Amino acid sequence: MSILNQLDTSVEAEDKDTLGRGGVLSSNIYNMIIVMAYLNQSKGGAHCVHLEVKDADGNQHRQDIYFTNRNGENFYTRDGQRNSLPGFNQLNSLSLLACDLPLNQLTSEEKVVNVYDFDEKKEVPVSKDVLMQWINKPIKLGILKILDDKNEKNGDGKYVPSGEVREINEIDKSFRASDGMTTTEIAAEATEAVFINDWLDKWKDEVKTKAKGKRDPSLGASTAAPAGTGAPTPQSLFDK
Repeated sequence: MSILNQLDTSVEAEDKDTLGRGGVLSSNIYNMIIVMAYLNQSKGGAHCVHLEVKDADGNQHRQDIYFTNRNGENFYTRDGQRNSLPGFNQLNSLSLLACDLPLNQLTSEEKVVNVYDFDEKKEVPVSKDVLMQWINKPIKLGILKILDDKNEKNGDGKYVPSGEVREINEIDKSFRASDGMTTTEIAAEATEAVFINDWLDKWKDEVKTKAKGKRDPSLGASTAAPAGTGAPTPQSLFDK
C-alpha cells in the first residue's frame, strides 16, 4: 500500500488564498507541464514528492515537497488540534487542479527514472514510485524567487547555515491551467479567477528573503579570506 493511501483524511486539507509575507526564475505565474513526479523519502523518514515541471519557453523547475513528518504523519498538533502540513496542502491542491483527484486517492507505478546521485555527481537510473496521473498534465504555478541561506554539513552531519546566501525557486501557489482558478475559488463556485491577479500584484518580479546570512557556530570560523588580503572577489554571493 502506498504512503498516499495511508494519509489521515480526518484532517481537512486546506489551501488558503493567502499572499504570504513579503538559470533562477523570476517570481511569476508559469504555464507548466508536469514532466515527472515520484515519491521519495528523506534519511530521517519524511515523505515527499519530487516534482519536475517545464514550460513551452524552456523554463524548468524541480522541487521536493514534503507532505509528512518523519513519523509518516501528514499533520501536526497545536493546542490539541490536528492541522494538515503545508506541504500536504500544497500537493493536495496541485493534485485536484491537475487531475481532479485528492492526493490520498492517487496511485503510483514503479518506474526506473534518472535521479541525481550526489556521491557520483551524475544522474543514475533508480526505481521510484511515479505518480502517473500527474504526468503530462498542465498546471499554472506561482513560482517565487527566494533569497535563502546556503547550508553546509557540520561535524554532526547536520546541515546548518554557512553564512553565505543563494537564490532559489519555490512553488508558492497552484492554479488550474484552463482558467487560473484556485481550489478555494472552485469550491466557492466563483465565476472568474481573482486571486491569480492578486498574487501577481504582490509577487511578480519580487524577491522573497528568507536568509539570515549568519554562520552557524557549529561550523567554526569561516575559512574565507579576510578583507584586504588580496584574495580574489567572488563573482557572486549566490551559489546555485
